[in-house]
Amino acid sequence: MKPIISKLLTCIFLVTSFSAFAQQDVKATAPKIATATTEQNRVIAEQSMAQNRQQLDAARGQLDANRAKLNSLSTTLRQAEGLYFPGSDKQIDPKDLKSKEITTEVAASKAQDIYIENNNRNIEIKSWDQPKVKIVTTIYYEGEGTKVSDEEWFEKLNISLRSVASSIKIKSGTVGS
Repeated sequence: MKPIISKLLTCIFLVTSFSAFAQQDVKATAPKIATATTEQNRVIAEQSMAQNRQQLDAARGQLDANRAKLNSLSTTLRQAEGLYFPGSDKQIDPKDLKSKEITTEVAASKAQDIYIENNNRNIEIKSWDQPKVKIVTTIYYEGEGTKVSDEEWFEKLNISLRSVASSIKIKSGTVGS
């Protein structure tokens, strides 16, 4: 019976040793697996960042293109401010346009407040010693614009000048509204 116990003890010893060896092997490879996983995560993160940079660069390019279009339109609008083109659906050559200075004015006292409501035009305010408020603008037109009175032009341009008891109101709206 001794040989059986001896073999049994040897088997138990081998199983225990093998088990301990397997545990050591797992512990030894675990950092390698963790390192490999960390390395893969780093590579994936770098690839993701590179894609995000490309998308950001593309968006910046589109933003710059849109900004250039907006600046171009803004410049075009600034150049056309205060102009009225009857029948604006047709092409008008600027060389064919005629110009005319139009004015409107109301009497004013120094006690009156002046209110200006301006939607889209550049305005220049000048003070003077006369007891009145005056609006002066230059219009560009084609055809027979001289037959239209200054008041009619201001109405077409959507510019109004009104005097009430304690104030004067100047309103500049969008043409055609």
